[in-house]
Amino acid sequence: MSSEESKQSSIDRQAAWTKNLESLPEDERKALSKRRYDEFRARANSRSDAEKAAIVAKFGAEFGKGGPIRYIQTQESVVLPQELLEFLADIHRRIQEGDTAELIPSGDLLQSESAYGGLNSTRDRYSFVFFPEAGHSVRWQFTLLPSEIESIAEGGLAKLNVDRFQKQVNVP
Repeated sequence: MSSEESKQSSIDRQAAWTKNLESLPEDERKALSKRRYDEFRARANSRSDAEKAAIVAKFGAEFGKGGPIRYIQTQESVVLPQELLEFLADIHRRIQEGDTAELIPSGDLLQSESAYGGLNSTRDRYSFVFFPEAGHSVRWQFTLLPSEIESIAEGGLAKLNVDRFQKQVNVP
């Protein structure tokens, strides 16, 4: 069997499994999903230290009881760093110019080296993720109205309330 045939076979099996799953009553579907999740967690937690070390070396992920990577979420009021101010000013300029990237709903169409975001599907707010530190161990997530982006770009707003996510290093 060629790799293309194998790939198609896998896709066909997944489609059949999904169709069968959708035909089950909701309580059975939830039980099956929970059982599959529990089996996945058991396999992940049964990995040897050598297997975990190899995965960490390959992907940079830490493993523990909670899964490969866990983040602690807090809400904070932060002063906007220069890099983020410049990114949002550029977004504002592009919105004013009618750049299509700013007008298409997307989670990551707008990007810089340390931030990304896009227009929400409701088309009234923009959601962003910003990495204030090298290594991406901390990220800020926030949502802004176009008028708030304009206020930031014009220097009228220098602080934001953000959801801050700090990578938690899990110790097995």
